[in-house]
Amino acid sequence: MSLSPLSSSPLSATCHVARRMLISATVPAARSGSCGRPRCNRRAFHPARPPAAAAPTPRRPLSTTTTAASSSPASPANPSVSSASTPKRTCWSCGAPIPRSAVFCPADNKLQPTFPESTYHDVLLPNTPHAEIPYAFDVDLRALRAAFLALQTRVHPDGFARASPTEKACADMQSSFINKGYQVLREPLSRAVYLLGMHGKVVGEKDGVADPELLMDVMESREALEDAQDEAEIQELKKQNSARVEETIKGISEAFRRKDIDRAKSLTVQLRYWQNIQKAADDWAPGKRVELEH
Repeated sequence: MSLSPLSSSPLSATCHVARRMLISATVPAARSGSCGRPRCNRRAFHPARPPAAAAPTPRRPLSTTTTAASSSPASPANPSVSSASTPKRTCWSCGAPIPRSAVFCPADNKLQPTFPESTYHDVLLPNTPHAEIPYAFDVDLRALRAAFLALQTRVHPDGFARASPTEKACADMQSSFINKGYQVLREPLSRAVYLLGMHGKVVGEKDGVADPELLMDVMESREALEDAQDEAEIQELKKQNSARVEETIKGISEAFRRKDIDRAKSLTVQLRYWQNIQKAADDWAPGKRVELEH
C-alpha cells in the first residue's frame, strides 16, 4: 500500500515531532504505575468532605441549684442554718446568681424555675426577713394579694405560649407555686399549719382538743346547731363562734411571736374546730343533718 504524499514527506514528519514536543512541554506527564499505565488521581474524583458541623452548645439543665460539697442545704424548717450553707441559685440561661426570692433573672430577665429552698413568704412577701419566716404568722393581706396578682400577670403560662420549652416549664412551675402560696398564706388556719410544718409539727386528723372545758364548748356548739329552729338562732351562734375564732387567731399570733411552737400548735387545733363549726353554721338548713369535719 502506498503512503500519501503528506505523510511521507520530511516536512510532515518534522511537524509531527514538533507537535509532540509542544504537548510534552505544556502538559506534565502523568505518573505511571508499576504496570506502566497512568495512575488515576483519586482526589480528582473524590473531593474532600465538608467539615463536620460544630456540636451545639449544651443547654444548662433546668435545675438551678448548686451546692458546695462541704455544705448542707438550708431548709425553711431549720432557720438556724446560716445563709453561707444555702445552695447557690443561678440562672439557667446566663448563669448569673439569683436571689432566693427572685422569679426572674436580674441579669437577662428570663423566667426561672421554682427554687426548692424558697418559701411562699420569699416569693409573695419578699420583705420578710428570712430568719423570721418560720414565725411570720402576721401577714399584710393587701400586700399579699397585690403581690399575687402582679406575679401571676407576669408568669401565667398563657403569656409563654410561644416561648422556649424551658420557659414554658418555668411558667407552669411558678404559676402553680404562686397560686398555692397565695391560697395557703391568705387563710389563718392553713398559714399556721404551713409554719408549724417548718418546725416539724404536723397538725393531723388525729390531733384532738386536750382541754376538757374547750371540748365541752365544741360539743355544746354542735348541739346548738342541731337544735336550731330558725335563721335567727344560727346568726347568734355564728356571732359567738366568730368571737372564738378571732380570739384563737390572736392567740396563735402571740404564740408565734414568742416562738412558743407547742402553744401555737395547740391553738391551731382549736382553730380548726371553730372553723368547722363556722362552716357547719354556713351550711345550716332546717331539717338538714349537721356534720362537723375534724
